[in-house]
Amino acid sequence: MSATKLLVLGIVHLSGGAHGYQVRSELQSWGAEIW
Repeated sequence: MSATKLLVLGIVHLSGGAHGYQVRSELQSWGAEIW
């Protein structure tokens, strides 16, 4: 399983179920675009 998929699944799990917009918003709040 890819690291990206694991990251997205982790966010969905932490938020108790999330849609694409919520996942994107959470990743942006973590500064993931500069990783």
